[in-house]
Amino acid sequence: MKRKFIVLLFVFLFFLLGHAQELEICRNRIDSVIEAINKRNFERVRSYLSPSFEMAGFKDEVATSILKHFITGFGDTIVSYLETDTMRADSMLTFHYLLKFKKLSEREAVFECDTANLFKRIEIGNMKVKVWDRRKIRIEYPHDSVLEIPFRLKKHLILVPVRVNGKTYSFILDTGSPVTVLNAKYFYDPSEKDAYITNSGNFKGATGRVSVNTYRMDLSHLEKTLKTEIGGLIGAATIQSYDWLPDYRKKKFYLVRPSYTASFLKANRYGPYVKIPAEMQKHILAVTVKAGGKFYKTGIDTGAQTDVWDEKYFAELRPVLRGIRKNLLSGAGKDEMRIKSARMKRMEINGIVYKNLKTAFTDLSPFRKSARMAIDGLLGYPFLHKRTVLISPVRKEILIFE
Repeated sequence: MKRKFIVLLFVFLFFLLGHAQELEICRNRIDSVIEAINKRNFERVRSYLSPSFEMAGFKDEVATSILKHFITGFGDTIVSYLETDTMRADSMLTFHYLLKFKKLSEREAVFECDTANLFKRIEIGNMKVKVWDRRKIRIEYPHDSVLEIPFRLKKHLILVPVRVNGKTYSFILDTGSPVTVLNAKYFYDPSEKDAYITNSGNFKGATGRVSVNTYRMDLSHLEKTLKTEIGGLIGAATIQSYDWLPDYRKKKFYLVRPSYTASFLKANRYGPYVKIPAEMQKHILAVTVKAGGKFYKTGIDTGAQTDVWDEKYFAELRPVLRGIRKNLLSGAGKDEMRIKSARMKRMEINGIVYKNLKTAFTDLSPFRKSARMAIDGLLGYPFLHKRTVLISPVRKEILIFE
């Protein structure tokens, strides 16, 4: 009987210890989220999000996008915070916090952790995300076969002129974002202080007009980083019915009707080219590349300032890397995040060789854990500016010009 009691006591203590460890891990990660908000560093917490992450009534990549733009564009600082309640139910740990901001009044926050200690849901304040009835929104595309949009580069990001309700702004063309985002600094409705989504009105490019649903968020921090005014971000959904051709030499971004692409390429003397098959991973077009003798699936992202690879592959790719640097990011919690950067000496795609591509390594596990986003890395500016590339989400292929 005494031995049985000792065993039961041991099991009970083991359960309590495990529960306490889970609480501590989640609390440390909440500390990291708060630190990320204050430092405007989304990468600090990306790996802590569940593949089915939820925020403001949205799930998956849209919810992740909301958190990303909230963290990087939020114009305030959390000066103190207090845990007010903790609950466990249905294998979930739910933490309630009171956040005190430097400019705003206090806001309540909810952090929900799953059994893997990943955030299943985060809610900060009374953030209302309103979706306009899609049946009432008509997307009007121009009849032109080609839209020629001039752009300028800011820290390797494509900035295009966009007219919103009659006024021109600079927008970042970010196909890595599933949605279009408006900067709340310029598009602010006083009657909806916490609203982050709105109908944008009309977008006008060089020769065309598109009406779309958008997010509205504070992007003032992004403006400070780029040292220029930013009206918002143009996401993949806005232009997904076109072929995309960013010409970094001409500083022109072409949107081409897929049925007219062959004629456009001939008329503008683009070619010869190599056709590369691709596949859609949610809103991102992914292609297979070869590096270090192995094959990887990588997404094309016009909003990536550098190529990004999952840190899982750093060790096996190390032989083809040079100039390796390490940065250690640490927050209020005990978790630390190491970011590595380097130059990839050689990468191939269908026999086409790329050399000395600027590359960063970070945790992309939220994408890898989702069967619908099984990518090993993202190819951004370093890849896209080396050779002219036409990206076709409709035909699921890219063309690389020689």
